This record gives sequence, C-alpha cells and structure tokens, in this order.
Amino acid sequence: MITSNSSDLVNRRFLFLQGPSSWFFNTLANELRDRGGVVERVSFCPGDRLYWRGSTIVFRRPKEMWSRFFAETMREQKITDLVCLGDGRFWHKVAIERIRSCFPETRINIVEHGYLRPDWLTIEPDGTGGRSRFPQAFETEVFKSGSKHWPPETGYRTSFLEYAGLDIGYHLANVLFGWILYPNTINHSIHSPFQEWAGWVKKALMLPLRKQEIHRTELLLQRQEAPRFVFPLQLETDYQIRQHGTDGGLRSALDDVVATFAKHAPPNAVLIVKVHPLDNGLAPWRKLVIQAASKNGCQERCFFLDGGDLSDLLNSLAGLVTVNSTVGLTALLGGTPVKVLGKAIYDLPGLTDQRPVQSFWQDPEIPDPARVTAFADMLKATIQVPGGFDGEGVADGVRNIADKLMQPPVF
Repeated sequence: MITSNSSDLVNRRFLFLQGPSSWFFNTLANELRDRGGVVERVSFCPGDRLYWRGSTIVFRRPKEMWSRFFAETMREQKITDLVCLGDGRFWHKVAIERIRSCFPETRINIVEHGYLRPDWLTIEPDGTGGRSRFPQAFETEVFKSGSKHWPPETGYRTSFLEYAGLDIGYHLANVLFGWILYPNTINHSIHSPFQEWAGWVKKALMLPLRKQEIHRTELLLQRQEAPRFVFPLQLETDYQIRQHGTDGGLRSALDDVVATFAKHAPPNAVLIVKVHPLDNGLAPWRKLVIQAASKNGCQERCFFLDGGDLSDLLNSLAGLVTVNSTVGLTALLGGTPVKVLGKAIYDLPGLTDQRPVQSFWQDPEIPDPARVTAFADMLKATIQVPGGFDGEGVADGVRNIADKLMQPPVF
C-alpha cells in the first residue's frame, strides 16, 4: 500500500519524453525542481520545444539510433525516473523496453488521461491499458485496506478552444520547422496535421446540419420503448485501439458488432452507434454504419449519433458494447452491463460480462455493485489523481502527480 510518508527528491533525476500538447509537463517539471529533483527533457520535434522552457536534450537522428541514444542519456544523466505520455509512441515504447533490459532499477511513470472520467489523470508504473499491472493487483487484493476518503468531485472547467489552440500550436510548429530542425521526427498520429485540420473545418461547417440530425435521431429514440444498446466509437489513432483493440481495427469491430446485434439481439432491441466527441470527421462513420446495418437487415433498429450527450443515454441502457473505451468504466459505475471486445483494464469477472457477445445481446450480465465500487476505490488509491492536462485542472494535476512520484511505487 502507498504510504503517506513522502521521500524528498534530492537524489531523484527525472527524464521527460513527450507529453500532452500543453504546458502540463513544463509545469510538472518546475514542481519537481522546487521539491529538490533534477529534470531533463528529450525533444523530438519543434512542438516539444514550444511548450517547454529551459534546456533540453535534442534528438534529431534516425529512429533506429534512438535505443542507443536513450541508453547513453540514461547513463550520462544518471536518470532514476522516466516520465512520458502513454506507452504506445515509438520513442516511449523503445525507451521502456531498454529500461527493462538494461536499467531495471529505473522507475517508469506513465502519465495519461484518467480511466475515471472526467477530472482524473493516470500516473501508472510500466504500462497502461492492456499492459497495466493494475488488474492483477486488484484481483490479489493487495490494496484491500486502502483509504476510502477521496477528494470531492471537482468539476474542473475546460475550454475546447483552448485545447484546440494548444494542439494546433504543437502541430503547426512541427509543420513549419520540423523539416529543417528535426528531419527525422515521427508523426504518431494516423493522419497528417493538414488532414486533421481539414476534417475539423468540415465538421465545423456541417455543425448546423449535424445538430438537426442529432435532434431528429434523439426524438426517434425517445419514442422507442425497446431495449437500447450503445456501441461508442473510439479514435482510430488511439493506441488503445491500435495496440489493445480487436483484429482488423475499429471498422472491423463495428461490422462485427452490427452483425452480431442483428442476429442475436431481441427483435425489438435497438443499437445506437455514437461517434467519439473528438473524432476529426475523416472516417465516414455514418456511411459505414448504414452499410453494416443494410447488409445485416437491421436498418430500422440501428441508429447513428454524431454528437449529443452520452451520459443521457447511459441512464437508460440495456447494455454497452465497447472495444476498450473508458466509457465502459463510466457505464459500470452507473450499473450498466458492459461487454468488452478488446483489452481493457476493467474487463474482469464481476465487472464486465465475460461471455461471448452473442449471449450479451440476449441477456446482459449486470455488474456487481460492490466489486465495481472496490475497483474504483483502488484506482483512486493507486494510479488515479484529480486533475487535467489543460484548463482549471492543471494545478491540481501537477501537484498530485508530483506527490505520487515522491511516494514508493504502487506495485
């Protein structure tokens, strides 16, 4: 169990790799320095430098040289802790593999958006999602005696315009200066920044029509008294989909969900496919849903939503099917049955339905409320902290993650 006694950071040397497209890592570094730690940073592109003040270690070489460069940096800087955003990016994946093989005493600290949403961040050792050690720890009840006095829900205010502005700044710096300053940088997204921006501009222009379509669909759903199932789409660029999803990716998962729903769900049940709120509009999800529904003869029972409030849907669901979205955990906390198709940290007996999806459509298994509560309590006791990468949650997030870094490893 994490102890309440924090060790000082005088002998701790942190190496930061890539972080959120915001000032969060810069602010976290300042917090660690104020507490006595030493912080170094490796930058791989102009965007990394844009939101970082102070010295940085520049990596401009071909990616094949990264493993050796990283090992040399670890030795020269006497690094005790690695800090990075997620474990899926090439730079982070290679670094973690090198630490495990050559620097086993080094602490790996993965920072990510929280499994609990909103207003929580993840600070997890070794890996997230399908690589997380949390499920095994939960099953062995190592943290059974953890505190249950959690911080109150904060409701940090965030601004989509601020988030978008920071993200555009990051990618624009790479577009304008990356070709000359960092010729070997890697775009970890599936699409280029220009494609992403074009998608968002198109979504903005189509917003009035989208709102009308959302309103019509919601009215149709209000008239339905049949059992409702939801399949929330995720982002194709998300590493949870790319590395811990199903074979064939998200589009193949969509086809399978619609096909099994048409064949095995009660004849009066309806399926709602909802687009992720941060989807860039490049994937033709509406067309793909219509095609899948037509192919399987369930056009009248399959609905598409490109917007709207998912929380309103969660209050009246028969069940939720997901690849591995954190929405699944939100649904479990509300008592909604959940079926996971990929790998998810919360896909455990007593929480999600462990049977084939065919059985789930027919008779969704209700989660055990006590086990769901215990799962959330242990998350808060170990790898979740209140905060956000931008907006009002930055100050709390920085302070809380710094506190966790000062404490002994959770696992």
